Amino acid sequence: MYGNRLEHTLFIICEADSMEQLDAAFDPILEMGQYTINPVMERK
Repeated sequence: MYGNRLEHTLFIICEADSMEQLDAAFDPILEMGQYTINPVMERK
C-alpha cells in the first residue's frame, strides 16, 4: 500500500484472478467515497 497524503490518495496493489474477485473484496468500502480502479495485466 502506498499513499500520497498531500493529495489524499491511496494506492493499493493487489493480485486477483478476476475483476469480480476485486469487486467483491472492495465492495464494503466502494460506497464510502470516490474511487478509481485501474486493472493492470502482466505481459507475457
